[in-house]
Amino acid sequence: MCASGRKSYTVLRQQLLDKYGSVGCKNSSDCTLVVESNACAYVCNVPLPITTASSFAPNLSGSAVSYCANCSPPATVVCDPMASACLNGKCVAVSAP
Repeated sequence: MCASGRKSYTVLRQQLLDKYGSVGCKNSSDCTLVVESNACAYVCNVPLPITTASSFAPNLSGSAVSYCANCSPPATVVCDPMASACLNGKCVAVSAP
C-alpha cells in the first residue's frame, strides 16, 4: 500500500512542478527555494518561481497525508546551502557562494 501511495505522490509532484515551474523567470530575483516536507517526502532546495512557490508545498501536503498514510515518515536531512537562480527562463538551485 505504501509503495503505490508513494508512486501516486511522485506523479502528482511532477505535475505540480511542471505546472508551477512553467511560469518561468526573467531574473534570479524571480526565483526562490522551497523545502518539501510532508508525509511522503523531505526534499531540500526545490527551485520555483516566487509567484507560485507558496502553492507548491501546501498542495502536496494535503495529498501526501492520504497517499502515504501507511508509510514511515521520510528521513529529514541536512540541506546543503543553495541559492536560487534563473537559467534560460527556468528557476534552478545552484551552490551558494
